[in-house]
Amino acid sequence: RTPMSIYLTFALSLFAFTAALSTRLLVTLLALGQGATAATVGLLASVLAICPLVLSIPVGFMADRFGGRWLLFASALLTSAGVLVPVFVPGIEALYATALLAGLGFSFNTVVLQNLVGVQSKPGERTRNFSNYSLITASCLLFAPVLTGAFVDLAGGSAACLYVLSLNAINMLLLLVLGGGLPKGRGKPKEAEKSEGVTRSEEHTSELQSRL
Repeated sequence: RTPMSIYLTFALSLFAFTAALSTRLLVTLLALGQGATAATVGLLASVLAICPLVLSIPVGFMADRFGGRWLLFASALLTSAGVLVPVFVPGIEALYATALLAGLGFSFNTVVLQNLVGVQSKPGERTRNFSNYSLITASCLLFAPVLTGAFVDLAGGSAACLYVLSLNAINMLLLLVLGGGLPKGRGKPKEAEKSEGVTRSEEHTSELQSRL
């Protein structure tokens, strides 16, 4: 039986990736709207990418040790803080703070969500669950730019920022209310190794007793 928490993971993926892709485009549109050069837009894109590049491996270790719930909550919180910066602080310089905070938030999404899908999938379900996960991310790639561009055109940049904020708020609410059902981390590596060593020792003792 498929655990209900896998459907929660899919819902979290939908809102997280829609928010992330919307933020990427939003930073570009806000910069161009303020007269940024192509070089500035490229630099902003690089700032968005630097944290996921540097932090992917450490985040993987953190996901194994602590689980994904609070890492995803931190991701939504950081991205929310990033998109609020241009609402209160106009100017191209403020977009660098947005890119840095949002990029830091993006660092958690892909690694943690893929880890959750894998951990919750039985061998016979793994292909199906990852296919569903891929369909969700592909749908986000299709719809997030359209929604973001529509908000910027029809309501302005601040409204588009609040739209991204609402996506993150939904994820934070889901994590607070239902996130307890997500898989927990493995704890400290030393404790896990110690527990495994005790188990092996007990098995060895039982084997010796059976021989006697």
